[in-house]
Amino acid sequence: GRTRRGGEVRRVIGVAQAVNKIQGEFTQFDLNLLENMTTQAAHALVSARLTEEVTRVKNYNERMLESIGDGILSVDPDERIVKVNRATARMLRLTDEGGRELIGRRVDDVFSGENAWIASGVHDVARTGNSGMFRDMKLQSCARSNGATVGPVSLEVNLTIVPLTDPTGEQIGCIVQIEDVTKEKKMRNTLSRYMSPKVAERMLEEGAEELGGSLHCATALFSDIRGFTSISERLGATKTVDMLNAYFSRMTKIVFDHNGSLDKFIGDAIMAVYGVPFESPDDADNAVRTAIRMQIELLEYNKSAEFRDLPDLRIGIGVNTGEVVSGNIGSMQRMEYTSIGDAVNLSARLEGASKTYGADILISEFTVDQLRGSYVLREVDRICVKGKSQPVAIYEVLDHLIESDPTIRETMPAFQRGLRAYRSGSFGEAIRCFSDVLERRPLDRASRLLYERCKSLAQNPPDKWDGVWEMKTK
Repeated sequence: GRTRRGGEVRRVIGVAQAVNKIQGEFTQFDLNLLENMTTQAAHALVSARLTEEVTRVKNYNERMLESIGDGILSVDPDERIVKVNRATARMLRLTDEGGRELIGRRVDDVFSGENAWIASGVHDVARTGNSGMFRDMKLQSCARSNGATVGPVSLEVNLTIVPLTDPTGEQIGCIVQIEDVTKEKKMRNTLSRYMSPKVAERMLEEGAEELGGSLHCATALFSDIRGFTSISERLGATKTVDMLNAYFSRMTKIVFDHNGSLDKFIGDAIMAVYGVPFESPDDADNAVRTAIRMQIELLEYNKSAEFRDLPDLRIGIGVNTGEVVSGNIGSMQRMEYTSIGDAVNLSARLEGASKTYGADILISEFTVDQLRGSYVLREVDRICVKGKSQPVAIYEVLDHLIESDPTIRETMPAFQRGLRAYRSGSFGEAIRCFSDVLERRPLDRASRLLYERCKSLAQNPPDKWDGVWEMKTK
């Protein structure tokens, strides 16, 4: 409680009581003596409590400092180290005892050579009073054991230096915070091998739980080199590997440029996924733009001086959109982050079907439904891929050819009339339409295929025709 005496507020911290005086009654002198004694006792109690509180706060601050994962060291106005936590000692490859040995040493003595940038930063903050921040810097181990340097060990760190001031605002030193980002940078570098920098950065920000099994609406892309077996036999092992590395490097960059994730290489094939691990309304467009750009890049690749003497490459691409399951899949010995499901399988089937229809790029109706941009598309058929009973409409993407071949647009109406006649069972009409297309574009393989198919169907009409072609191969 509190009492007021003579206008002064006093806090009660205890009570002293005197009873049963041996001789006579208590006098004013006795009361004054007791008050003097209790005042001294109160001072002693307050002092003891303050000492206990200071010790408690000091111990709390020490434990808090030691529990911080980042390296922390304080520096006085003379740029001498005052305090070092365990994390700093660990980063410098020092024992706890070694960390304590840094206390009292000048910063430019501890951080010299390749680490001199730290001492320079401390000096600038001490001189200007402005904070300093350093990102993605290298910290070299400066530990010594029995007079010999231990290491070398290099860490990737972010470093922040802030001025330390007293209650009056006077600068009394600075605090150095060292954040070890070595693992994060390694993870970023690893992720960047499989996905675009934007997706990798978001993966790091949102945590590893995104690597767990999850369901996504994604767009899968499969590409495959035509006639690769015969090409590899002609080139031999060494030249084949060199060719593939150069080809994969170019194509992977295109995938990343369009925010795709590289799922895997399968021999000479590429599997990329858009919308994993993070979905976007542009996933289908990004996949189609990737396919178009891959075909354009392939022409430049074939013309490059480095590969002018090698056989020209041709690739087929299949793209499909649907639900996929993505996550770390495999065994305890080996796992990989991948996507599986019917949507992935269909994209692979469409890549295979592109050989049959002579198309560079085939996409499904499910991808077409998700497109937001404008493209030169031509529906070429409705098919049932091997192993599936549900038909799917497939479209040929022609954007990469339209500039060099203006007859594509000119023949599209005749092609579409032929496709409608083919589906309705009017094979004679379909033959005439596809024949018109072939007169203008004799190398149009989709028109040639449907023309020959309609001739066969006209000669041997099916008992039941629904306009769907069943694929017999993958």
